[in-house]
Amino acid sequence: AGSSLIAPRIMGQQRTFALLAIGEGWSARDAREAGIVNRVVEAGELEAAAIAAARDLAGKPPEALRLARNLIRGDRADVLARMREEGRIFTERLQSDEARAAFMAFMAKGRHKA
Repeated sequence: AGSSLIAPRIMGQQRTFALLAIGEGWSARDAREAGIVNRVVEAGELEAAAIAAARDLAGKPPEALRLARNLIRGDRADVLARMREEGRIFTERLQSDEARAAFMAFMAKGRHKA
């Protein structure tokens, strides 16, 4: 959904490649340092922190929030174009020999566990 365009803008090409192409796992701290999240809380504090953030936003003028969000996001034509391109490539790749081999390996792996 545009992550190949948006993620490098937020966290740089190297971190994006590590996350999206290599599939490296990330900790909450890594996500914070990369700019993907703005705050990290302990697991036991997550629900309370989310509710507090939602209440804070709900207390602000909705039209002002909408305008601010739109200004921050800017023109989304490039993101929408990238999403279409990603969808096209993903569809093509699903029909590739690589995808078939990966699906077959996955299915064979599941059969051996029984």
